[in-house]
Amino acid sequence: MKILYIIFVFFISGCCSLVNKQVSFYPETLPIANLGKEYYIKIQSNGAPVRRLSIMGKESESNNGLKIKTYVDNSMHGFIEISGVPNKTGEIIFEVEGGAPGTACSGARFNKKFTLLISSTQSKTSFSIINSDKDALFTACI
Repeated sequence: MKILYIIFVFFISGCCSLVNKQVSFYPETLPIANLGKEYYIKIQSNGAPVRRLSIMGKESESNNGLKIKTYVDNSMHGFIEISGVPNKTGEIIFEVEGGAPGTACSGARFNKKFTLLISSTQSKTSFSIINSDKDALFTACI
């Protein structure tokens, strides 16, 4: 009898307790942009499927030489693309909002605030890797 009761409760709840309604983004923080240098990053949603994604009601926004664009692909993954050449230093703060689709369970709404720092100094890190087998020297600048 207990099994029948558990199955009944599970059926009535519509399995909503098993559905992941959380939406997160990767990367969570944005890399620093350099003044006057080309900048591009693509941020992807993780977790629940996304039906709608916007920058506070708009699909795209231009700010300080950078274009911020949102879209949802056919697999219901949300994307945010930031591209362009920043023309002044400071911070750009923007918030994305959206919704996950509902089925037997109600859909979920979400929002996330991002901060992009634009610096006037270029951060360059230089390192060397020596391959002892072939005596080759590799240098990379980040």
